[in-house]
Amino acid sequence: MEYCSNMAKFWGLFFFCFFSISVFGQVNAQLLERFPKEDVVYLEMSQHLDITIEGDSLQIKNKVRERAHYLTSNDLSMSRERIYYTSFSEIEDLKAFTEVPNGKKSKKVEVTDFQEKSATSDGVFFDDSKKMEFIFPSVMSGATTQMDYTEHIKDPRMLSPFFFNFYVPVLRAEYSVSFPADVKVAFVLLGDNTEKIKFKETKQTDGSIIYTWTAENLPKLKFEGNAPSRSYFDPHIILHITTVSLGGSEQPVLRNPDDLYAWYYSLVKSINPKGDEELKTIVDDIVKGKNTQREKAEAIFKWVQNNINYVAFEDGMGGFVPRNAIDVCTKKYGDCKDMANLLTQMLNLGGLNARMTWIGTRSKPYTYKMVPTPMVDNHMITALFLDGDTLFLDATGKYQTIDLPTDMIQGKEALIGIDANTYVIKQVPIIALETNRVIDSVRLVINDTDLKGTGRASWTGYPKVDAAYGYYSKDKADDQMFVTALITKGNNKFKTDKFTLNDPLNSTTPLVIDYECTIPDYVKSVAGKYYIGVNMDKMLNTQPIDKAKRTYSFEFDYKLDNNLLTTIVIPEGYLVEYIPSSVEYKNDNFGFKITYTQTGNEVKQVKRVYINTLMLKPTQFDQWNEFLNQLNKAYKETLVLTKKP
Repeated sequence: MEYCSNMAKFWGLFFFCFFSISVFGQVNAQLLERFPKEDVVYLEMSQHLDITIEGDSLQIKNKVRERAHYLTSNDLSMSRERIYYTSFSEIEDLKAFTEVPNGKKSKKVEVTDFQEKSATSDGVFFDDSKKMEFIFPSVMSGATTQMDYTEHIKDPRMLSPFFFNFYVPVLRAEYSVSFPADVKVAFVLLGDNTEKIKFKETKQTDGSIIYTWTAENLPKLKFEGNAPSRSYFDPHIILHITTVSLGGSEQPVLRNPDDLYAWYYSLVKSINPKGDEELKTIVDDIVKGKNTQREKAEAIFKWVQNNINYVAFEDGMGGFVPRNAIDVCTKKYGDCKDMANLLTQMLNLGGLNARMTWIGTRSKPYTYKMVPTPMVDNHMITALFLDGDTLFLDATGKYQTIDLPTDMIQGKEALIGIDANTYVIKQVPIIALETNRVIDSVRLVINDTDLKGTGRASWTGYPKVDAAYGYYSKDKADDQMFVTALITKGNNKFKTDKFTLNDPLNSTTPLVIDYECTIPDYVKSVAGKYYIGVNMDKMLNTQPIDKAKRTYSFEFDYKLDNNLLTTIVIPEGYLVEYIPSSVEYKNDNFGFKITYTQTGNEVKQVKRVYINTLMLKPTQFDQWNEFLNQLNKAYKETLVLTKKP
């Protein structure tokens, strides 16, 4: 094909120019001048997806090339290479070498030791993922490494995206696909700065087509805390095959969500051939005495949460096909799809209307219309139709209620399977901040330089879920440390003297803690006056975002409404000399309000700090910084009490 000829010419020219320059030692010097703070750059990242029809089958091979140049010897971590793959693909024709500076010439050192290993991820019980691992030899300053291999893709639905950027600068990135006239493809280009990516379509004399995307001089990705997944900002292509003509008839592959659902349904339609009677007996026992559909749903959901342990499996098609419900119930463990299948079956056996549901977590910024491929999903849950509403039940969330989806699927589209030909797409709600509420009310009495007080604190929504996970993972004998971590205020000498708490693991009730506490050495006593910093719980007491250093959005797990009511009892013989003024910063996405009042011998501060968004975008950084500046200024306020004359 013309593509192969052009690429051969390109690489021949590249090698000639590159190694000619290398003889004079100029390449490394030029790149060092251009990237003085970098240890390594990618000269090229390229992939060519070659789709052909051989006989009555579709053949897909992805040819990969990566070339990296080492500017220094300070960081050689990229010399340890790993190629990941699963049972959906095979790695062929792997070659790798290092071009090492050798006087006025260069020396080519081949990689000879390739090791295939399991690539099981952390927290995954069984994973069929594998990796080919090797180390580029003789890597040093001025060396260039090159890796070439072909990935044989066995399933036409399993095409991976191509990302143009990496965590080092990329001089040139190229993605191309060639396909015959009997194959139709579609693609979507996503991420930031996609206008910098050049696209070219080439029609061959045999009727085949080549699509090529190229980009040059790409900045490196950065590691930034609380950033969303790179899919949000890193420009990338998701390509999918829509139809293929085999044997004279056009066959659908992934044209739209209809095709995706048809494939999904084919994987789950026959998964529960046995065990209904045994499972029905268990369900009947669970719902015994429950009078309403909601009570039955809550009881079944809680039973699955409490009795089935989440264990991740990633095993070829087993990563898509749930295991039989009664088997999961008997073994007491399963992954997300196993738990979703069991929960769905049990709810239906209990007389409710539940359906298997595919969904992507918030790390996947895609919709089904945008990306009608398995790329859009990485999770499975149960949709429950109850009292005219749709509830999204994720049994992997051990402490959720039926009204509270796991925070990682908020706002995401869910593909709900109804029957062989019917599905609906619904959006999981984003839980309102009023649901995710923390309220802490404390009354404090001055005792010399200490504060002693009594209080009550409560947590609902996602803060309650977080607290439950913290309680579950703590040392069983250390309730006091758990409580202190939640209610600490004032300084690091804070002591929890007494406390009572309800069951933190009960998902249906708020977490409530009644407590007595001491804050030693908190009050400053000077010349007959008391100085008391009334902002004892300084949520978001952080530095503003440095816009020169921060590039990506800032992601929050959930919306939050944090409230603290602090009452200071004025000691006998003292009066208020200074009480701070009330202050407020109001914004649709975040804000605070602090009010002060004096009633008799008590000064009350009511403080509310809220976050009403899941994603803080760079265009909002100025507003966010202004919010933090005003909040931190308010935190510095001090209540002053003085002796009566």
